[in-house]
Amino acid sequence: MAIDISGTLVDAITCAPGDRGRMIFPESTAVLTRAELGPRANGVAAALLAAGAEPGEVVGVLLPATPSFPPALLGVLTIGAAASVLPLPAVAHDVDSVADDIAAFIRTVGIRHLVTGDLFAAALDPLLRRCPGLRIVNADRCAPTTRVPTTHTPGPDDRAVVQFTSGTTARPQGVVLSHRAVLNGVLAPVARCELTPADVGYQWLPLFHDFGMIGLLISLCAGFDTHLVSPATFIRRPVDALRYLGENGVTICTGPNFAYDRLAEAARTANPDGLDLGRWRLALNGGEPVSPATVHAVTEVLGRHGLPASAMTPAYGMAEYCAGITIDLPGLAPRTVTLDRAAATDGRVVPVTEESGWTIVSQGPPLPGTEVRVVDAVGTVLPEAGVGELQVRGPSLMDTYLTDDPAAVSSALDDGWLRTGDRGFLLRGEVHVAGRHKNMIIVRGRNVHAEEVEHVARHVPGVYQRHCVAVADQERERVIVVVETVETDRAAVAEGVRRAVSERLGITDADVRTVDRRWLPRTTSGKWKRDELRRRLFGDETAA
Repeated sequence: MAIDISGTLVDAITCAPGDRGRMIFPESTAVLTRAELGPRANGVAAALLAAGAEPGEVVGVLLPATPSFPPALLGVLTIGAAASVLPLPAVAHDVDSVADDIAAFIRTVGIRHLVTGDLFAAALDPLLRRCPGLRIVNADRCAPTTRVPTTHTPGPDDRAVVQFTSGTTARPQGVVLSHRAVLNGVLAPVARCELTPADVGYQWLPLFHDFGMIGLLISLCAGFDTHLVSPATFIRRPVDALRYLGENGVTICTGPNFAYDRLAEAARTANPDGLDLGRWRLALNGGEPVSPATVHAVTEVLGRHGLPASAMTPAYGMAEYCAGITIDLPGLAPRTVTLDRAAATDGRVVPVTEESGWTIVSQGPPLPGTEVRVVDAVGTVLPEAGVGELQVRGPSLMDTYLTDDPAAVSSALDDGWLRTGDRGFLLRGEVHVAGRHKNMIIVRGRNVHAEEVEHVARHVPGVYQRHCVAVADQERERVIVVVETVETDRAAVAEGVRRAVSERLGITDADVRTVDRRWLPRTTSGKWKRDELRRRLFGDETAA
């Protein structure tokens, strides 16, 4: 199916089909209609132009999921500027700490204008002291207007978004994406998932996260209603989230694997009466490795409440390719393949049925217009079932990183192909992700994926909410497994993890560390910050 990406993101939002596309904010009971979006965006655009903003510059957006966020984003795009949605503070800090965090991103991107709201009013004076000359536009105070305040029209190749990477294995980098790239990143999932104005979305991922922002843009361009809540509301009250999904007839929700673990566990524990998830047809699972155990748990537990067996929909993407590389075909139950571990490490897919095999979930075929290939260590393209680095190219590819270092860009691209840094393979045209190259652990000369170890350890009794991370002790060629626990007998938990890793993976000398809950560092979207964990383990900070 050909996708028309000749226009711009502004065109796609303002010309969306149907008369729905409301944005519903249940925490405040506010609703932003499509009819209100345009005039409010024009108000933001007019205020930006009055403040001296110009086409082509990067404008910062610092707002949570409130009715002011969509007009702020569209207002920036309307004047021909690129939007960079800045990460919100993960926890409440004093205003000086908040100002320090925001100022660091502003300097990195070179932002001259910032669109924010009343929530950050207390931090503005400290921020302006750190960033002299920064101009502030308060989206909560911009007067709506029906007049578009500019005649400038951005082109498909003009930059639209500067998106930060997740920062799981390195410092977050600014990724520059054109209107063409973002438009394809939005319309390809719309086509693959067969989304229409009759769908209903539920959005809890932070809007500065690539999946979060793209999820909102998908609902705007496809013209369906979407309900937006804060990450804290979803994570702290998963049973309430399930009830809300059922009561409001939600058909599509996106989240990383750990979110579905929480939902399945919440439903298993509470067994809420009257819960009906029969309309939820797309539970997009992406942003971190998809666990076959999670797929099984969600299908079994939520299936008792009407969730279709085909609802769990694995997806794979990254910021450098405008979020989406694959999404599985709708209507199909997730598929897995179980491999011989040693053969996979050597670069070959050898299916096995033994319990000791390594089971990987298919991420589905590439999205329309996207190509994926697999290469070995010297860059030779491998045939189907060859295990190597996944590379991708297509219209959603980034223009560049926001950096003065040309080596950063050249190291990420291979003759127009993006080096993902992920190991995997193609089987029957579907992408299977085995793990990150950086997460490979050498244990006495044998290569082991950190994700393999974590998959075993997370199911050991006493591991708190499956929170565990495996990293390499390179000096000793051992694997260190750090698990969170609330159990009083930590030695028993550690021994259980050691035994499971030994029995399932043949690693007899795993170094298991137990820590308090919430000790393991996460990114703002919930991914493990492996580099920070390594610094804690091998630097000045140590595990408990």
